Amino acid sequence: MSDTTTSQPKTPSPPPQTFDYLLVLDFEATCDENNPTFPNEIIEFPIVVLSTRTLSTTTEFRTHIRPTINPTLTQFCTSLTGITQDVVDAADPFDIAFPRVVAFLKNLQGKEPDAKFAFVTCGDWDLKTMLPLQLNHSNILASSVSPLFSKWINIKIPCFDYLAGLDGVISNKKKKKGTRLGMAGMLEKLGLPLVGRHHCGIDDARNIAAIAKALVEKGVILDITGSR
Repeated sequence: MSDTTTSQPKTPSPPPQTFDYLLVLDFEATCDENNPTFPNEIIEFPIVVLSTRTLSTTTEFRTHIRPTINPTLTQFCTSLTGITQDVVDAADPFDIAFPRVVAFLKNLQGKEPDAKFAFVTCGDWDLKTMLPLQLNHSNILASSVSPLFSKWINIKIPCFDYLAGLDGVISNKKKKKGTRLGMAGMLEKLGLPLVGRHHCGIDDARNIAAIAKALVEKGVILDITGSR
């Protein structure tokens, strides 16, 4: 009697992604409770770099930034973000800190000139609203900034599309509501833990990277969703 073996079906590999590296970004900014006219300024600029080929974080960047319009943080801002006054007092203003961000990105691109990079955010606010506002605050011409900052993947959109596919046909009303699903909600829906402190920029970026990784593993193609 001859031995027989039963081969197990192989799990199909995820389809190739449009981008080789995802630059996961989540700003923290000055704010005040119940004050919509408060002039926001970036006070934390984190980037988590996720390889779509290895599905691993290759490097991280983080810098705190000293606000100049309202140098003193509100109690609400510190309570929300965990960023204290001594941290921003010791930091550089945006016009000095931002060139370090640019240098970090140039170094990444220089290592792999043929690789494709794209920013990933949780919503459109970071790159559509906050960065242009900060550039204006700091008298930096938007036209002088790398075009890499002008397009992004709002992770809410592919995440919602994936979750909606599991639920079947949905109404436009439900779709609009679904795209408002926050980071914590997406993590919960995907069965992922929230690691670290919510509204800490680097922790949020790591959690958003975990969402992106999970979607790539599930075969979701992450493409540009927004631009300015």
